[in-house]
Amino acid sequence: MNPAVIDDNYERIRGDLINHGLTYDPLLDDMLDHVCCMVEDHMSSGKDFESSYSTVLGSIPGNRLRIIQHQTLLNLDKKYQRMKKITYVFGLISTLVMILGALFKRMNLPGAGILFTVGVLMTVIGFLPLYFRSSYLEMKEKTKPIYHIVGYITLSLILLGVLFKSQHWPGAAVMLTVGVTLTVFGFLPFYFRSSYRELEEKKNPVFGIVGYMTLALLLAGALFKILHWPGAGIVIITSLGFLVVGFVPLFVVNIYQKTGRDKILLPYLVMVLVGISLVMLIGNVRMSRETLDLYRAESVSNEMQTEVIRERTAELLSVGGNSSSRELELALTSIHTRAGELMNMVGTMQEGLKEYVDQQGIATSEMTGMENIRAGRDVVVDSGLGWEFVQGAREFREMLHGLVSDPVILSQIDDHLHLTGSVGTMEYGGADVTSSPMIRVYYMNGAAAKGIALSEYVALEYLLNGQ
Repeated sequence: MNPAVIDDNYERIRGDLINHGLTYDPLLDDMLDHVCCMVEDHMSSGKDFESSYSTVLGSIPGNRLRIIQHQTLLNLDKKYQRMKKITYVFGLISTLVMILGALFKRMNLPGAGILFTVGVLMTVIGFLPLYFRSSYLEMKEKTKPIYHIVGYITLSLILLGVLFKSQHWPGAAVMLTVGVTLTVFGFLPFYFRSSYRELEEKKNPVFGIVGYMTLALLLAGALFKILHWPGAGIVIITSLGFLVVGFVPLFVVNIYQKTGRDKILLPYLVMVLVGISLVMLIGNVRMSRETLDLYRAESVSNEMQTEVIRERTAELLSVGGNSSSRELELALTSIHTRAGELMNMVGTMQEGLKEYVDQQGIATSEMTGMENIRAGRDVVVDSGLGWEFVQGAREFREMLHGLVSDPVILSQIDDHLHLTGSVGTMEYGGADVTSSPMIRVYYMNGAAAKGIALSEYVALEYLLNGQ
């Protein structure tokens, strides 16, 4: 009677083995026969089928069958074995080449761009397809490869976006945005959902949800930071909060539970407290005191140099006032008036920064509150003064280009007015200001004021003496 009962439950046993991770048919058939024989042995001692089958199935560790299958495929399936070896080789080489390229880039060594490009292309064209292919072969259900396709596309887009961004090629922002968006809303939800379904015991899904939120926020924070979007700092701090207050404690508790220990309150509280302290530490990290003092010293130097330049400019204008040329006099007056307006805008921002940290009327060399991280955002960015200043400086640059024809002088003017380019847009338009201490923003304004003064002096001297 035992064989008949086992035959009636044959498909059930097969399905349970598949749910345990067996997808390789030859191994599945062998293991199926083995389990059936073990069940029959138990039933021979007088037990019923359910208790016998439960005993046999319970004696198989959770991941044991999947590990056996993996080793079997490596040992028996030559094609699969070769593919796995090639996958490992591609992964190792591409990773080393990318790391070497990043190192060369960091040290400003020649060949960094080539190395990083080769490493990324090897990963996208070689390693990732092989990895997702081998992963697909080990799936329980091979009828739904969409998970692996989406995974390959998202990772490829992110890697290519990082490559394009590092090489300053067009399209980097689009690839990074699409890649991170697909990862957050496509790949990660599918991954965590599939992983939860494969669990033998459907425990509380909070761990998976927190893990998903942590990865999603980390990716979003990296994207915001790379593309200089507003709010990058907030997203990064939030993601770190999820990591050290949520995910890490839950992970530790999960490991703690697997050791068979039931009292988890104490380790959980310890990890939460450690996580909170780390977030508070990260949130309060500022530039070193030496760096803050250096920016303050440079700001003082900029102010002194600007004052000297303006004094010499006044001397030039006194000479120009005696000119008999009405056209020249109008040109000199226009340059000086516009430069003065821009200098006043800088002065307004400088005073606003001092006022924000309660340092009105205090000499720059005596300022405190230099590490304040909100001053630049409120005074320069949110007020619109920074962007208005950059626009005015660009108009000033265009006016000087219309009055000066000497290419050498124009090059000097462009150097002094560097803030009118893309760097100026970044410094006065968002990310650099909103994430910098007050003294660094103050220094950038002082450097811009010196640039305005220098460009005015160079243009006036050219009109009076050089043309």
